[in-house]
Amino acid sequence: VVACAGGVRRALGRGRGGLAPRELTSVAARANALAAVSLSRAGTAGREEQVRDFVSSALDGVSESPEGTGKVVAAARHALLGAIEAIATDVARRSTDGADPSRQEAAELQRWLLATLGRYALDALLPGPPLGTWGSQEETAADGQSEGRGAAVEAGEAFFAMLCSAARHVDVSILPELLYSEAHMADLLRAHPPLRELWLRHLVSRFPEAARELLVLRLLEDFPEAAAAFSAPYPAILTGPEASSSVLRSAL
Repeated sequence: VVACAGGVRRALGRGRGGLAPRELTSVAARANALAAVSLSRAGTAGREEQVRDFVSSALDGVSESPEGTGKVVAAARHALLGAIEAIATDVARRSTDGADPSRQEAAELQRWLLATLGRYALDALLPGPPLGTWGSQEETAADGQSEGRGAAVEAGEAFFAMLCSAARHVDVSILPELLYSEAHMADLLRAHPPLRELWLRHLVSRFPEAARELLVLRLLEDFPEAAAAFSAPYPAILTGPEASSSVLRSAL
């Protein structure tokens, strides 16, 4: 599963560039879905290093969007979101269970998960060389760079959505410090303003009340204008009732 989840980027790194990117990404999507089911059933106890290997490989596997793989990459990211949710749920339970002998290991894995998701999101969103693209030779350099930057932003927003999903399981007693010190939350919200609305939507629709109040206040303290941002569409990686602006307005 770890090897398959690496997708295009890790396959190319191993000299397997002859394989079709779409096929590699499709395999990665299936590996992520299998990991989500396995982790939800077996948990993470005693498997911390395996979980780290899987998450790192899977994030690499969905970091890029080779030409013609858009839908497959979206499916792989959605499947990875399910795996992240399973991991975050289990480590949150273990880290707050006083009777669990692996409580410390779970807390360390939780911090690592948040930090890793935050770092991948920030690396993708910060201005710089675009993530790799496989465009046609007829494209101009400017067009290729623009498309590459768009793909990088799309990846960064997907990683941020995964971070939001993991963050909602964090115990309120260690918020907001854990997110802002470990997961680069302040840097992310400054680097890419659209994330402020995405973060607010997650907080309002998916977080427990105590954590929601604490984190919404912190967000509005840092970015007062975020309260008025309700119009942008929700990213494709997350769909459903929480995407409705009217629901968000009512909740606020």
